[in-house]
Amino acid sequence: MVDPQRTSSPSFGTTFTNFLRTQKAVLLIAEIIFCIVVLCVFRDAEYYNLSRAELVLGIFFFIIYSGGLQNNIPWISWPWCDFLRSFVAAILYLLASIPALSVKESSSATIEGVMGIFAVCLFGYDTVISFPLRQ
Repeated sequence: MVDPQRTSSPSFGTTFTNFLRTQKAVLLIAEIIFCIVVLCVFRDAEYYNLSRAELVLGIFFFIIYSGGLQNNIPWISWPWCDFLRSFVAAILYLLASIPALSVKESSSATIEGVMGIFAVCLFGYDTVISFPLRQ
C-alpha cells in the first residue's frame, strides 16, 4: 500500500521556509522593502507610480514562489516573467533617475536620482541572476 504522507506534496510551511533560504527570496524581500521606502518618502515623484507597480508585482511573485504555485501553473513561463519584470523595472528606474540627477538646484531631486540608481543596481542584479538561459 502507498503511504499518503510520502506521495503528497510538501506542506506550505516547508515550501515557504525552503524558499526563504534562497537568493531569490532575499532579493524579492529587498525589492519589496525598497519599494515601500520609496512610497513612504516620495509622494509626488515619478518614482511613486513605478514603485507602486513594482511593489505589487514583487509581492505577487513572492507569493507565487513561496507557496510553490509556479508548479501548479505550468503554462506560464515563470522564469521569463520574473526576468522581464526585473529587466523592465531596471530600465524604467534608469530612465526616471537620469533627469533627477541632471537637476543641480534641488537636493531632493539628487536624492531621488541616487535612490533610482540604487534601484537600477538592485533590479539589474535580479535581472542577471534570474536570466532563464543562464540556469
